[in-house]
Amino acid sequence: MYPLISSSSLLLLLAFIGIFYTGAAQFQVWGQGTPNSALPLGTANQQPNHGDPSIRGFGSTVAPKLAITLDLLPIGRAMHLQRISWRTPFSTPLYCVSDQSGVRPMFSCLDCNSTEFNNLLQAKSLDKSTVAEFAATWLDSVPINGSMHGKRLVCSVYYDSPSGPSNVSVMSVMDVQFLDEPTIVDEKYHPALNGNKFFSNFPSTLHCKAIGNPPPTQFSWFIEGSRLFDGPMIALGIDHRLKSIQCQAMNTLYEKMSKVVVVDKLSYPQLSGHNFQSIKTSSVFEPGSNRARMGQQITLLCKATGYPLPKMFWYHKTADGTVKNATCEQTASPTSGHTSADEIVSACSISLDTYFKSGFYWCAACIAKSANDWACNRNHGTNDGIQVDIVGPPLVYYEPVTEEKVDANEARIIAQFCSDPTPNSNDGFQWTIDGQRLLPGERLGSFTAEMPHRNSTYPACYNAGLMISPLTESDKKKFVEYRIQNEHGELKKAINLAALIGNGNSSAYSEGDIGLAVGIAIAVLVLILILLTLFLWWRRIACFTNSKAKQAKVSKQQKKYPINIVPEVMRQAPKPERLPPVSAPHNDLYKPEPIVYPTQHPGSQTREGLNYAELDLVKDAAARRPITTSNLPVEYSRLQPYKPPTSSIV
Repeated sequence: MYPLISSSSLLLLLAFIGIFYTGAAQFQVWGQGTPNSALPLGTANQQPNHGDPSIRGFGSTVAPKLAITLDLLPIGRAMHLQRISWRTPFSTPLYCVSDQSGVRPMFSCLDCNSTEFNNLLQAKSLDKSTVAEFAATWLDSVPINGSMHGKRLVCSVYYDSPSGPSNVSVMSVMDVQFLDEPTIVDEKYHPALNGNKFFSNFPSTLHCKAIGNPPPTQFSWFIEGSRLFDGPMIALGIDHRLKSIQCQAMNTLYEKMSKVVVVDKLSYPQLSGHNFQSIKTSSVFEPGSNRARMGQQITLLCKATGYPLPKMFWYHKTADGTVKNATCEQTASPTSGHTSADEIVSACSISLDTYFKSGFYWCAACIAKSANDWACNRNHGTNDGIQVDIVGPPLVYYEPVTEEKVDANEARIIAQFCSDPTPNSNDGFQWTIDGQRLLPGERLGSFTAEMPHRNSTYPACYNAGLMISPLTESDKKKFVEYRIQNEHGELKKAINLAALIGNGNSSAYSEGDIGLAVGIAIAVLVLILILLTLFLWWRRIACFTNSKAKQAKVSKQQKKYPINIVPEVMRQAPKPERLPPVSAPHNDLYKPEPIVYPTQHPGSQTREGLNYAELDLVKDAAARRPITTSNLPVEYSRLQPYKPPTSSIV
């Protein structure tokens, strides 16, 4: 008997250990979630409310276990999926289960960066805890595409950890099997113009570009609907011009066809004419030079041919070699003259109103071969452009600026101006300090005038500095101006030195600014004290309390109410009996006999005098109050003699 019991017990014990170990091992390997409060969970609107008991497990400080599975199984039997295999266009349903009740698992996409997809996951999630009798969420089928391949699907729950609200998450990589629609590109891998047209010289080479998982391995080409070639690329001859072309890509799961494209013959653009030389000989420019007087207007013209119709671009190159788009009003194909179907005439109107428009101008005719790929004219010569040097009176192109060095107690004023021709050699540029002239290279007190420096981008522009060292408050109050003069005009510019230095790059405050701030602060404080004093005086509070007036008010109250009865009790006194008028004078008022109140109530039981007196006053107040006629007209009423009560009210 003993061996039988021993063997049975041993078998039961081994079975229990095997089941327990297997379940734990499954979760340990596949579904062990770790607390990670720093893990992002998609969009903000998916963060649960920690006060919602349907989401959060209250009273539990143990991290819940999670698993993403295909079947609705308890956590001990569920196997977490490290990788989810889906096929477009829709996913397969999933479950997220937990070992704790009172929590609700939530799905989100960690890497999708799509609020729309995360909202869709939330909308397609359904709580299955009631049906399963353990925490579970079912994710229904959702639309998917190739962009989700390799992204991570997250399932999370929230719980109360010892350190506060926390979360546990498990992740599964989405292995999306797909094949995108192939795209036809040219030899530079640019797509077609508007998605359907290429311009090229024949023979032309096209490629079939396709992305998929698994990668596409077979390609076919269809011309006019017929399959003619296989392979990822194709060479087209002139006989394939303007014929519909498609490519097909295939992998082990899908096959997709591209959109129809056509290839047209390209005729490279050529410049066929311009008016640069005629503009140079016009009255706008000085004879035999590139100098044009400021304030003039020039219109440059360029003519080009090509197929398809070229587009004209205008460029401007400055003295330092910087090339930028010309600032001009462009018009194409002017009304005068005749242009053919493949010829374009473009005009660029330039207003010579600033020195910044000096430089070299030219045009370029370009044709778009494919998306983001241009072919421009190659016949650009030295005469296919015009140099413009603007001359005129001096101009200030930027307001003066300051460079203040507080530690060194000095400041540098920089004047920026343009002048072509250059200022006169002797006194073309000079500073004036309180009416005293200061030429470049000279010093006057704390002021030193520096030599002007030419701007490298615009040779007609200069920077001239005025150094002030040491800088004092008296220097800031001096009147400073500079004067520029050339053969076309003169310019004077005054500088508010105090305002310029005060608003410069320095962060320090002058003595005047500090004094002004202190004065304003003191004035505000004094005003507040005055207003506070007036308020206290008006309210008669604090030190303005009038003790005599207060005592007089108390005495008046006592005289008006001799037995210290509050006015509310007086309203309960019985109304006097109205009698016919008497012949007594108006000031002959009836005065009742004085009332003597006992200190102790005449009852069978002795009580405290003070408490009884207060109670007696209140009870007999209406009956014992002496009534006067101060509030009643004498000619219409007469008071009756007062009779004391025969007994007290207990």
